[in-house]
Amino acid sequence: MEVTNGHQTKVTNGHQTKVTNGHQMEVTNGHQTKVTNGHQTKVTNGHQMEVTNGHQTKVTNGHQTKVTNGHQTKVTNGHQMEVTNGHQMEVTNEHQTKVTNGHQTKVANGHQTKVTNGHQTKVANGHQMEVTNGHQMKVTNEHQTKVTNGHQTK
Repeated sequence: MEVTNGHQTKVTNGHQTKVTNGHQMEVTNGHQTKVTNGHQTKVTNGHQMEVTNGHQTKVTNGHQTKVTNGHQTKVTNGHQMEVTNGHQMEVTNEHQTKVTNGHQTKVANGHQTKVTNGHQTKVANGHQMEVTNGHQMKVTNEHQTKVTNGHQTK
């Protein structure tokens, strides 16, 4: 159930609930709920709920809800809800709702609603609603509603 100040390397077809100040490497067909001050590298067909002060690299066919002061690189066929003070690189076939003080580079066939104090470079076949104090480079086959104190190029 819990590992404190140590290492939990792999859980298969089961549950890993909490890792504190350690490493959780891989969870397959199960649940990883929280990692604090450590690393969660991969979740397949399961749930990764929160990563604080660490890294969440990839979620496939599952849910990644929040990343704080860290990096969320790619979400495929799932949900990425919020990134604060970090980087959200790519969302494919899904929803990216909010990026604050960071970068949102690409949304394909999905929705990007708001970017504040950051960069939104491209939206293809989706929605870009608002950019404040940042850059909106290109919108293709869709809607760009508002740009404030920034750039809208095409």
